[in-house]
Amino acid sequence: MNKLVHIQHLSVDGNKLTSLPSELCALSHLEEFHAANNQLTSLPLEFGFLAKLKKVHLQKNKIKELPEGLSKCGCLEVIDVAGNDLRIFPSELHKMPLKELYCEENPLLDQLPVQSVQEDEVLTLKELTARYIVKQLKESCVYNVLLAYCNNVPPLCLQIERRRLVKVAGKYFYEDNPAWSFMRRAIRHYPDIRDMLAQASKCALCGGAFLNTWLECVCFIDGHKELKLENSPGRIPMRALLCSYKCFNTPGHHFYGVAFPQ
Repeated sequence: MNKLVHIQHLSVDGNKLTSLPSELCALSHLEEFHAANNQLTSLPLEFGFLAKLKKVHLQKNKIKELPEGLSKCGCLEVIDVAGNDLRIFPSELHKMPLKELYCEENPLLDQLPVQSVQEDEVLTLKELTARYIVKQLKESCVYNVLLAYCNNVPPLCLQIERRRLVKVAGKYFYEDNPAWSFMRRAIRHYPDIRDMLAQASKCALCGGAFLNTWLECVCFIDGHKELKLENSPGRIPMRALLCSYKCFNTPGHHFYGVAFPQ
């Protein structure tokens, strides 16, 4: 497969394939991929590495779930997954430059809301600690944004993260940022923890970080109005991850819990 690194179009239609090798995702110049009429049940998790992919045709397989990394295919304009076993699409589908999406003949989730309020869960110490650390690391960088609006102060690149902007007697000054000095310096000595925290995700509602505990929800987006698709597949179920039942129980949002029939 590594000898095909410059290939731009690849078709493996009708070959009774049950899986695709992860090496496929190393074809950095691939623009169009056809794998219709096979027996695929999933795609490689590294599928998002196909940065130049524009068209993917996977109709008439047995795919049950598309990888979350699919949204990293920043050039993807056409997805054909008609005739599969999909119930939901990955989160951030709406951020892709899609022009055409074909998803007919899939058992997609329906929007049949049932009133439900869940009790707040008890998070593990590991989860609470991870969320706290990620929050502190995030806050240590927020001053990048503040500088654009305060006193027309020019950006100072990495210095902004090490120091924070404070207001004294109507004027702005820099002082050492405790979040930088404590969290960022300490985490450098623990590469395993750093790698673990790098896997944290963001709540679709409050924007807060979470590590291993989340609530999988679904939101329904209009293919024509919100995705700006040239064809119109109607309302599309898209995965959304919430950090807690506290967020889920907040009134006014458009996220729904997922219930599968037995």
